[in-house]
Amino acid sequence: MTAPRVLDATALTALFAGHPTMIGMLTAAEADEATLLLPTTAISDAEAAVRTGTTGWEAILPS
Repeated sequence: MTAPRVLDATALTALFAGHPTMIGMLTAAEADEATLLLPTTAISDAEAAVRTGTTGWEAILPS
């Protein structure tokens, strides 16, 4: 496993936009091949940027 990746608001916004690198990182994390850290401030900033609301994270964050 690689070192944890800390995602900032720009990375999270790219994830919502479907950026291939970010999708690959999410896929690796879902397969327990990588660890992604999402600081709450980055989540808040990305949420405001993409105007997703709190329900927009359901597709990304595990339940």
